Amino acid sequence: MKNCIYLLSGIFFLIFAQSPVQAEITVNTTNGKEYHHVLLTLTEQDLLPNPEGRSDDLAYTLADGGMFEIYIPSGRLSDVASPGCEALIVRMPWTSPDLDPEFVLEKSQLLEDINNVRDGRTGTVTIAVELDPYLDTSDDTFTLTRCNVFLRTAYGRYVPNVDPLQK
Repeated sequence: MKNCIYLLSGIFFLIFAQSPVQAEITVNTTNGKEYHHVLLTLTEQDLLPNPEGRSDDLAYTLADGGMFEIYIPSGRLSDVASPGCEALIVRMPWTSPDLDPEFVLEKSQLLEDINNVRDGRTGTVTIAVELDPYLDTSDDTFTLTRCNVFLRTAYGRYVPNVDPLQK
């Protein structure tokens, strides 16, 4: 009986420990348009290598305007279908050099935090993701129409939360 309980608790742990983390979608409205955001806490296992066939120019590397890409399993967004996607490209948008240089420094710090997790130096990093513009919300479901999402930005600056924007 005792062995049976250990076996069942082990199975229970494996099933639930391996399940994708629920990604709660927050909807914010700005200028009459809905934006869909998710906070994700990523671990080393979530940060995948550059998918075959993609250029390495942005892969975990800071480029002009603070742009970079990271790659996560499509299943990390448990409430969002992503048909045909093995991995999702998570892209940091470009920031104009006309804006505050601190904005690119903040992006650089986020990328450093991500790379520290990917390389096993720290345990987790939390990112704010914007699912638009490649999100279909018809039929009360959430489906990505492409295999990429964006880190949340506004006015050229990374937004590390899913709260309504404060200008």
